[in-house]
Amino acid sequence: MLLPRTSLARGGGWHLAGGYAGTEMVPVERAELVTQDMDLLAELIRDLYFEHAALFRCPDPDRVDGRMHSATASGLNTACVRYGGFTYTAGLEPANPPMAAVCLQGSGVITSAREELRVAPGQVFLLPSDRGAACADFGGDYATLQVPWAAAGSVAEAVTGAISCPALSDG
Repeated sequence: MLLPRTSLARGGGWHLAGGYAGTEMVPVERAELVTQDMDLLAELIRDLYFEHAALFRCPDPDRVDGRMHSATASGLNTACVRYGGFTYTAGLEPANPPMAAVCLQGSGVITSAREELRVAPGQVFLLPSDRGAACADFGGDYATLQVPWAAAGSVAEAVTGAISCPALSDG
């Protein structure tokens, strides 16, 4: 469990609960975008996450509210994304490393192979990491978390007590 370290006056730091609170700082990369240009939002998603071909449907260009607030530290990335006033449809490359998302508001459909998931507010989902997927009619607000393979393997070991697959720890 991570807790905020409050004794560092310069923007914080983190330490493990019950562990040694060192003074090392972890660099954080941030990306923020607020735009009515849907292509700019798609380009930022492409730069941060995966290659994709995006299509948009927008009934009123003046009502477009595209946003992304992203932070990355040591390969761990979290973001809030808004597809406001338009819907987003895309063919996605496999999510590598793994990416989870929660729909905060809005809806959409993800298909991969023969599986289909209709996303609604409150639903948490993983994007496929072993094959491409398609998302259709995505609109609304989403929170995402992308975890490096080595960290995913460590969590799996801690939870199950089993040794993780070498492919997960080599990431």
